[in-house]
Amino acid sequence: NNIQLSGGDRPTFALNYSYTGDRNIGQYSRGMQLRNDPSGLTTKGTVTIEGKGLGATYSLAATPPNVHPFLLGAGFSGSFQASSWVYSPTPVGTNYTSLALEAYQRGTKLSISGAYAAMKIDAKGAEPDIYSFDIDGLTVVVTDLSTPPAAVFIASGVLPPSNVSSSLNIGGFSSAVVRSFNYTDGITYTPRIDQNGTIKQGHAGFAEGDRKPSIQITIEEPVLASYNPYSDYDSGNTVAITRTVGTSAKNKIQYQFNNCQISNISRNADGQVATLD
Repeated sequence: NNIQLSGGDRPTFALNYSYTGDRNIGQYSRGMQLRNDPSGLTTKGTVTIEGKGLGATYSLAATPPNVHPFLLGAGFSGSFQASSWVYSPTPVGTNYTSLALEAYQRGTKLSISGAYAAMKIDAKGAEPDIYSFDIDGLTVVVTDLSTPPAAVFIASGVLPPSNVSSSLNIGGFSSAVVRSFNYTDGITYTPRIDQNGTIKQGHAGFAEGDRKPSIQITIEEPVLASYNPYSDYDSGNTVAITRTVGTSAKNKIQYQFNNCQISNISRNADGQVATLD
């Protein structure tokens, strides 16, 4: 499927070798020695996508547009449940879904395989949610391609829901004035060098790191009788956080975070208005 990127962003994928071929300084010439062929070629880039629904009835074959494959590549399993798609973190011992992509840029085509994603969600003000997927993948060669295939986007006419129609519930507290919301999954991927292999120039893919999810929310400081974040922080209390964006059943996203604990409170101000991060 063609991916409709956020705001016309065009990701540039960098090429990296685990072994660059450098052989350090020569013993006698005080110059550099001839390099070996580099090996362990990988590529890294960031794909940004607006969060939105399909605008039509979901099914096993009709998935949320644009984000679906990247959510799978970011370590989530997707299942169709009661007319909605539900994504849950993949448990330990289950491999993530790897992705195959083609990136068209600079008059070239870059083929990417065995790719995984680390996900961030950024919601500022009334703007739609922006998903950022940091991609790590394998590649072999860059080829000329002056004219990329015609782009056919899914649900291109469906507008993403803005955050004027969002709701946030923190452990039962649902009346916060919310300035921004950010989520980071904290996953990192480590290249797996394979001295005994020939595939991908001595590269066996990536090792999946652990999740270190974090949420940062900026709200106007509430009356403590309605919600006391200092008490939750001091006591190490756990709360459930639920966030919903959009009102249409076919263009709505809901996030559910269980067992959240406050790890830091930053007291700030916007003019005369006290805010908390």
